[in-house]
Amino acid sequence: MTLLNKTIIGFAFLTLFVSACDRIENPVIIHDTSLDWTLYPNDTTVSPYPWPTWTANTNTLRNVLLEDYTGHTCINCPSAAVVAKTIEDNNPNRVFVMSVHASTTSGYQVPELPHLPLDHRTEAGNEYAQVFNVFFNPAGTVNRTLTGGNYYALNSAWTSMTATELSKPLDFNIQLQYNYYPQTNGLFIHTEVEALSDAAADQYTIINCLVRDTVIAPQIIPGGTVEEEYHHHSMLTNNINGTWGTPIFEGGVSSGQKEYNNFTYKLPDPIADTTFRIDNLSIITFISKNDTYEVMQVIKTSLN
Repeated sequence: MTLLNKTIIGFAFLTLFVSACDRIENPVIIHDTSLDWTLYPNDTTVSPYPWPTWTANTNTLRNVLLEDYTGHTCINCPSAAVVAKTIEDNNPNRVFVMSVHASTTSGYQVPELPHLPLDHRTEAGNEYAQVFNVFFNPAGTVNRTLTGGNYYALNSAWTSMTATELSKPLDFNIQLQYNYYPQTNGLFIHTEVEALSDAAADQYTIINCLVRDTVIAPQIIPGGTVEEEYHHHSMLTNNINGTWGTPIFEGGVSSGQKEYNNFTYKLPDPIADTTFRIDNLSIITFISKNDTYEVMQVIKTSLN
């Protein structure tokens, strides 16, 4: 048995021991997630993997995920992006914008040569647009809550919708720690979710989205001209653990319960594409309610 395996088993035993000792007042779940250990570059006999140490999460505020559905041939999308960024700037560390290049028809997302050669669409973004029926751009979802029977809303409604979501009580807290290894472009992600209320009948998932903080690429702007160096903000780039995420608290949720998940992801080569430099990347992590898709809590972690 290798030292790495012993380390993993030892960690599992330790966490199970802690869970058993703390089960009555603060039950703990360790979700068994398969990790790609080829992304860990060190000799484990010399340098065992540095598992995170968690401290108490004292946050009491509910945050907001504002998904801005956009497209690079949409002339009205830049002004909507300004609205989204303004809301984010006015609510630091409470509102997080994720720009999603998608619609049900991909009418504004398809590359057009020679001026708009890039394809910013993602598999997850395309699926979200279909499920939330985002058939036009610009449109946005605010914590994926329904308004007037729709998930999407015009940017004129985003500010008031955001204020409503910010005032809601907090049901979950999230913490994230990570380790990045440039030798392998390997990213190890560790999450803690704590339930702050009882919701035994509901089912939830945790979703980790990789976003690029800034992507400088062509965009059609009002007037119909192409701005060659348009700054796309917080662009959805990939879903680290799948479009709809990883189930959590599958046995039901009780207040004080915690669950830990671990993920690995191989980042694209930053030499081949400089927008994937580690200092230009973040992870948006959120808890989604399965039956309604509502975002219960969201955080953003910069990888710099």
